[in-house]
Amino acid sequence: MNHFYALLFSILTLPALAQKHIVPEPFRSPGTLHPIPLAYTGRLPDIYLPGDSIKKLHVRTHIVEVISFKSVSTNDMIDLLRQKAQAQGLDGVALQQLVTLIPVPDGLSYSLVGIGLKYLDNISYIDTILRQRVITRYLPNGLQDKTALLDFDWHGNLLTSMNSEDVRFYADSMSMFDLNLLYNRLANIYDYQIEDPPVQRIVSVPNWPDKIVHIITEGVQQIDFLLSSSKSRLEQVKTRKVKITPIYTDDRLTGAIVTGKGKKEKPLYYIYYKYEALGQITSERWEKIINGKRTLWLEVENRFFEADPVLILKLAKGISKSF
Repeated sequence: MNHFYALLFSILTLPALAQKHIVPEPFRSPGTLHPIPLAYTGRLPDIYLPGDSIKKLHVRTHIVEVISFKSVSTNDMIDLLRQKAQAQGLDGVALQQLVTLIPVPDGLSYSLVGIGLKYLDNISYIDTILRQRVITRYLPNGLQDKTALLDFDWHGNLLTSMNSEDVRFYADSMSMFDLNLLYNRLANIYDYQIEDPPVQRIVSVPNWPDKIVHIITEGVQQIDFLLSSSKSRLEQVKTRKVKITPIYTDDRLTGAIVTGKGKKEKPLYYIYYKYEALGQITSERWEKIINGKRTLWLEVENRFFEADPVLILKLAKGISKSF
């Protein structure tokens, strides 16, 4: 599959992911021009030709580029660039020039480059970005035990040390069942891969303490989860397999049942999610089966960044109505 069609395929699969209750990937801005995080909105961005004046207050985010090794029209390249920018949550793209021909060993490639734009008036999603998770553990007798804190920056990067007790607990005990982070792509813990659509293979990133593999099939009514190592990726340990069945209410993920896979498939955990007005999961209740009874094991409070007007003003510092 050449680069042009691979790019087209990746763009067209975004709606399919959304229909499967996995949100489109948030674009973690590389900070080449501005560190503002971006979020998918579904809106088609404006295209500004070279020399056009941009009247709306904006920040320039990063370079957006599409490349094809097959001869295509300028209009087709602009359409592809617009779709890529839409997937990245941009409001506009300022083209630097029209299609450029670049010599390559096998002939010519076609490149279209623009600068991504985010309108200041549309930066209204900061308070939907996960900032911290407060995880409270409970003993079988119902008494509160330890509390773990996981802190994230607004690009989804985990700030808490990988070697901390809190991260070790989360990685070993929770992360493999955590559909909130998995489905909503709240943190940079997984690499999302599409194999033979609609099958998705989701694997934990290389620096995560445990190697986690999720296989999601059409309908996402069942997730086969395989934890290949509970201590180290270098150790050969028996693969643990479970089935995770999401629970939906009015097309919204409201919980999950985790079942062991084997001769006797018995429930291991029950998970419940509570939402707030902005559609974010603010609290979670995790129950573990102990001696045949559902027992409170964890309570999770999800905290988000504040939509601070001062922060928006800081983002706007130094920008103008045009380049």
